[in-house]
Amino acid sequence: METLLQPPWPVVALFFVQRVAVFPLLFLTGLARAAVCRGPARGLAVIATLLAAIGVAVMLAPAIGQQDAAWFREAARAARWGGGWAWPAIVALGIAIAGRLPGGRGRWIDALLAAGALALALLFALARLA
Repeated sequence: METLLQPPWPVVALFFVQRVAVFPLLFLTGLARAAVCRGPARGLAVIATLLAAIGVAVMLAPAIGQQDAAWFREAARAARWGGGWAWPAIVALGIAIAGRLPGGRGRWIDALLAAGALALALLFALARLA
């Protein structure tokens, strides 16, 4: 029997993914996209990667004592949009669109993004059922 202090594993996994794993994985994916693309596609990939880097900084700011900084309050507020899923969705969409612009390369990155979105949807469904 699950209690309030012992939530089911899909809920814990979804919380971990949302709070810890999404932005670093998107940052690495954006770096890969920026490395293989050229022209306008690289520009969009770099912007998406910078947004992911800001997400990583927001995630790590309390650990390094930056939670009182002016930039942190605004960035943390933006990171909470849509229950914490809007910012990563915008970053992932930017990375995906960069692959379709002129100069876009690396279809394997699209496969990684699709697999990640599918895994996240499955985890979300499992958490809702738990």
